[in-house]
Amino acid sequence: MDIRRIRIVEWDSIFAGGALVVVLITAIGTLGDFGVQILLAQSVSVAWYGDYSIAYAVLILGGIVAILGADRTCMRFLPGYIERGDTAHVAGFCLLFVALSIVVSLLIVAGFAIVHYALDDRGVSFFDTRKGHPVLLSVWLIPFYAVYRLAPGVLSAAHRPVGATITTRFGVPLVTAAAVLLIPFAGFKITPEAMLAAFALSFLLVSIAVVMLLPRDVPVWCRDKSYRSKLWLGVSLPIMIGAFVWKLNGYSGMIMLEVLGKDEAQVGLFTAATAAGALVMIPMTALTATILPRLGAIAQGEENYAARQALYGQATRQLTFFTVVVALPILLLPEQVLGLFGSDYQAVGGLLIVIAVTFMITGSIGIAAPFLQFCGYEKLILYVTIGSTLLDVVLCTFLVPRFEAYGAASSFLVRGLIADGIAVYALWRFHGLVPFVSKAPGWLVPVRASAPDGPE
Repeated sequence: MDIRRIRIVEWDSIFAGGALVVVLITAIGTLGDFGVQILLAQSVSVAWYGDYSIAYAVLILGGIVAILGADRTCMRFLPGYIERGDTAHVAGFCLLFVALSIVVSLLIVAGFAIVHYALDDRGVSFFDTRKGHPVLLSVWLIPFYAVYRLAPGVLSAAHRPVGATITTRFGVPLVTAAAVLLIPFAGFKITPEAMLAAFALSFLLVSIAVVMLLPRDVPVWCRDKSYRSKLWLGVSLPIMIGAFVWKLNGYSGMIMLEVLGKDEAQVGLFTAATAAGALVMIPMTALTATILPRLGAIAQGEENYAARQALYGQATRQLTFFTVVVALPILLLPEQVLGLFGSDYQAVGGLLIVIAVTFMITGSIGIAAPFLQFCGYEKLILYVTIGSTLLDVVLCTFLVPRFEAYGAASSFLVRGLIADGIAVYALWRFHGLVPFVSKAPGWLVPVRASAPDGPE
């Protein structure tokens, strides 16, 4: 093998599959959501913006538990049902998911309410109704978020990823931006609680829009329904737990700042830097919706190795190219980007650089983790996320009291490097998949172990 003939950059495949269109659509929607964050930050104090962020984190974490691994499970199994015209399994899948997600959501709400009222008279400020923490409202929005997360997954599985991207990325910021503009017009103040209510409305409207956009031959409801509980127990629950741990990892810095930080404003500063740095993940968010449904049909079997390698190589090339393009303005102009939130945020430009670099690494090679999940290694990803979360908590325990937001960001960077590195290595070691190349040279491919079969 002549190493000089290995094509690392294959420009023709970077824009393949409508990648540019999907990234642009996602970018417009994400920038709209980013604009909502800016409007909110400019309307409240830094400390109140931090309180809103904690409440939103509770909403997301509760929603992750409620959705039962819907995103990855939809992309893995629904395309096969739809291709075979198996409407019974499609309808059964959707009905079972919605029922389970609502039940789990209400259990979370009930558990939180019991704890809240038990501690309300004991001076625990986080649950004290007199403090008016927006977390008390956000927990009630979990059922809305759970159903909202299912809808785009079904639409993507029905081979309409652009429609899923438009409804998800445009619907939520449009409704919330309208709320930011109309609430003051109606004579009321913008508060975190009002914004959370606007999110609930947007979740509901997006879910309705997705159902209307589904093809006629993909019913979410029919008289004949078929269920496979093994699918949820064997696949969805490990993915759900892993997603919860991963999200908790992402929010752990914010939570540790709330618990250990000396200045409540640090939570708001860290949140603003994270919101700006997360723009780097636009390509990852966009392209995952188009890549993973294609992986579902070739995730298992040695005969599909070449197809998996070609898809993995193209995915990492696309992600790296678009991620670097998006990251450069943020890395070069951090103070100006944070200045959009207000003058109080401009002093933490270095914080934004650390967070943006972390997201840039994950945005380039982080696709390895969902590849491993699709190839049957859900538990491995779960163990990696649990370990990296524990590491994040330990590092934050030592770094946050001394360095505040910069300590949380440094821990976030270390965790990201380790977790992404393990995922890339495991995908190479167990499946022989090499990033960036369509066809890996023989000397670089280890003996491939057979992937464990997931539930059919």
